Amino acid sequence: MVEAYPLGTKQRLTFDLAGYTGQRRGDVYVLGWDQFIPPDKGLPYGSLRVEQEKGDNGDPYVAHIPILDELHESLKAAQAAGILGSKFFIRLDRDDRPYVKESFGNTVRKWLNQAGIPNGYSLHGLRKLCVCRLIERGCDPHEVMALTGHQTLKEIDRYAKAYFREKKKASVYEKWRTGAARAAAKAEALQAA
Repeated sequence: MVEAYPLGTKQRLTFDLAGYTGQRRGDVYVLGWDQFIPPDKGLPYGSLRVEQEKGDNGDPYVAHIPILDELHESLKAAQAAGILGSKFFIRLDRDDRPYVKESFGNTVRKWLNQAGIPNGYSLHGLRKLCVCRLIERGCDPHEVMALTGHQTLKEIDRYAKAYFREKKKASVYEKWRTGAARAAAKAEALQAA
């Protein structure tokens, strides 16, 4: 997908916003400057405070999202290319207004098709990938929840389970081999004694 949509394209900005913020499609297309919090101690590019569309009893969940290096680069490239909106990061064509949620979803599917991404994969997959990346980089589940807005650990586990089951097979194999070699060495030492 990176090859199909280089930095400075609306498509890349959209995929980076989804992949580095962990937000749902219904929140990605309305991310913008009103949620931006300027750089602060430990946050060189600032952060976003997002009141998410989905919540309990009509009350939005709030996600606190650091602007990661990769997202900062994508935003800078979008600004340099003149595609960054003045209110919303992703603007509808040359108009400085956001997409409508349904048309945004259809547009993203078109972009995925053009990039050769098969049906069954969606923008939501980047939300799941973000959860997995955060865990791989050492974030604990509560840190992941602060960024994604998930309310339970069960949700985080559900997102990461299948990904890590497949990803960990080589690690399991290596630990098995190491453990087997130790057991064999121990048995050999006992026989020699």
